[in-house]
Amino acid sequence: QSGQKDITGNPDVSAFHAANETFVNEYAKIMSGSMGNAVVSDASRAHAHSIISTAQTKEQYMKVMSTLNAEMDNRMSGFDKQMQESAASLNHGQPKNVASPQSANVIHYDAQGNQVK
Repeated sequence: QSGQKDITGNPDVSAFHAANETFVNEYAKIMSGSMGNAVVSDASRAHAHSIISTAQTKEQYMKVMSTLNAEMDNRMSGFDKQMQESAASLNHGQPKNVASPQSANVIHYDAQGNQVK
């Protein structure tokens, strides 16, 4: 693949390499907990590269991708749970009722459809 990408200029191989690099970086970011604009460490990227090799057969690569996608889904679920727990502790377990700036313009109706004030 390296020869096809660098020497013969195969566009499909180049596109695959670019997509793989993007995946490596995103995998490293998610698994290291560096979300948003945080810089991912070289060690995290090197670890991701050691797992995600374009030198594997297609079958190996697809199986690894399946496993890593499941790992990332689990990690993201963990982040979601942490956020919910943090929000609940900040609100002392109560849902936060924050009026939006537009709430003053809300028109309310009774059960019969009549406007109420």
